[in-house]
Amino acid sequence: MENNIIENFKNFILSKYKNSQEEDLKVLFEGFGHHITEDDVTDYDFSMLVNSYPNSKSDVYQKNFQKLDSLYRIILNSCKPTQNNGDNTSFTRMKTTALRILETYNIARNEGIADLYLKTEAIPSNWFTNNKYWLNYSIDNIKNNLKIKIISDSNLKKIQSRELKTPLRMSSRVKIEESVNQGRLMSTKMIKSTTAIPNLSLKYCIVDIDRKWLTTSLFTYFKNWYVPKKRKGAFSIDSIDFQYIPVAMIVIRKLQINAAWSKEDLQNISKAVSIGPFSLIKSEWSNNGTRLQNENTQIIGWICSKLPQIPPQSDPSLSPNNI
Repeated sequence: MENNIIENFKNFILSKYKNSQEEDLKVLFEGFGHHITEDDVTDYDFSMLVNSYPNSKSDVYQKNFQKLDSLYRIILNSCKPTQNNGDNTSFTRMKTTALRILETYNIARNEGIADLYLKTEAIPSNWFTNNKYWLNYSIDNIKNNLKIKIISDSNLKKIQSRELKTPLRMSSRVKIEESVNQGRLMSTKMIKSTTAIPNLSLKYCIVDIDRKWLTTSLFTYFKNWYVPKKRKGAFSIDSIDFQYIPVAMIVIRKLQINAAWSKEDLQNISKAVSIGPFSLIKSEWSNNGTRLQNENTQIIGWICSKLPQIPPQSDPSLSPNNI
C-alpha cells in the first residue's frame, strides 16, 4: 500500500483504536472537515449526528438515506427464528430483551414529549473540553497526496454563515447534523497539491459511539433468524446497503501544515474549503506564510465496523429460485 499522508493517518488511527476483538474496521474520512463547537455536543445533537450509516461504495463518508435507528427497529421487530430448537429459544429471549432495551433509551428532549429520540452517548463524555483526551500526531517528509477542495462561493458562504453566528442564536442555531449533511451534498472541485510537505501536525481525539439501545449480538452472534419475505443479505445490498456501522468519531484541532507552498497551491488555498479532509475555514497563515494552521475543532472522519449479512438466513417460505 502506498505510504502517503492519508493512508498513514488512517493506519495510525486504526492502530490506536483496534482492540482484542479483532473487528473488521475501516476509516472513512469526510469529504471535508466539519467544524464543531461545545454547543453541538449535547446528548440530542450528538445522537442525531451519529444516527446514520455509510454508503459502502463511497471512498468518503456519505450517509445512506435510511436512519440507523429506523432501520434497526424494522429489522428487530420483523426478525424471526428459523426453527424451533434450543438456539432459537435463546434468540427469542434476546429479541424480547432487545425490544425492552430499545424502549428504555427512547427519551424526550427538554422541548417536549413529542420530540422523542434514542439517546446515544459519546465516550468519553467530556472529550471536547478535557485536554487529556487530545493526543498529538505528527508526520514528516511523506508523500503529499492531499487534494485542495474548492466549492462554489454560495456554498462557502453557507458554511461560513454557521461559523459566524453568535451565542445569542441558540434557539435558531443550525444543528450540527443538518450542517454536516448539507456539507456532504456540496460538490467540490479537487486540485492536487503540488507542494512537498516537510511536516503536518495536529491534535486528535477518538470519540467512541455508545448506542446502548442497539443490541449488537443480533448481528454478530445469532445466525438462525430471517425477515419475512426477504432473502439472505437483503438488507446488505442495493439501496439499503447496511454493511457498516460507525463506532467512533475522529475529531481534530490545532492543525498545522508547514511547507514552502507553491504559487499554484497558494492561489487555490485562498478560495478552498479544505485540503484533504482538513477544513480550511477560519484557517490562518503564520511563520512568514509557510505555516497553514487551523485551531478549530473539526470532525474529519469515522471508524466503521463491518457487519455480517443481514438477515443471515432467507425466509424459508420463499421458493428456491428466490433464495
